[in-house]
Amino acid sequence: MFEGVLEKEIAEILFVVLQNDDEESALEIIKKACKEDIIDEDFDIYLPELRLNTPILIAIAFFNRAKIINYLLKQDYEIDRSDFGNTPLFLAAKMGHIESAKVLIQNGADIDYISCFDQKLLLETIATNLPQNTEMCELLISSGAKVDNKMLEATKAKLSEAENEKQKKAIQELIAKIESKL
Repeated sequence: MFEGVLEKEIAEILFVVLQNDDEESALEIIKKACKEDIIDEDFDIYLPELRLNTPILIAIAFFNRAKIINYLLKQDYEIDRSDFGNTPLFLAAKMGHIESAKVLIQNGADIDYISCFDQKLLLETIATNLPQNTEMCELLISSGAKVDNKMLEATKAKLSEAENEKQKKAIQELIAKIESKL
């Protein structure tokens, strides 16, 4: 199917298919390309939002495609591969992609990852997901992520940003979970 097709063209096709929420088609393309040894874990997809070429597993996490992540992990792709400070879980968590994060955590992704910029996964997740979404923070904590006082203070600071009582209550519950782990 891909005979004579350049990697760049496959990357462009995958980007369009992933962007259009067609996970099944993307998975079929990836399966065929893997079978024919056209792509491996070093295969990059250009992500305009990040302005860089990104290793395939990180790009798939960016698009929140849990089935494809699961497939690539079964092909022995490196789960904690880092690129410009992002691992698949780091990016999925910052973006609030619960399903992808669950697959990555279930397969052993490092939930206490610290990026090359000295950013802790849970702390970055607190900064980017609160006050709107506490679910990702709760997932990381319930999966065993280490908490510290800096994370507690960052979560408390988000209380003032709560837009309604529901958000305020969710953040208060998250604060209680963090305090129980200290």
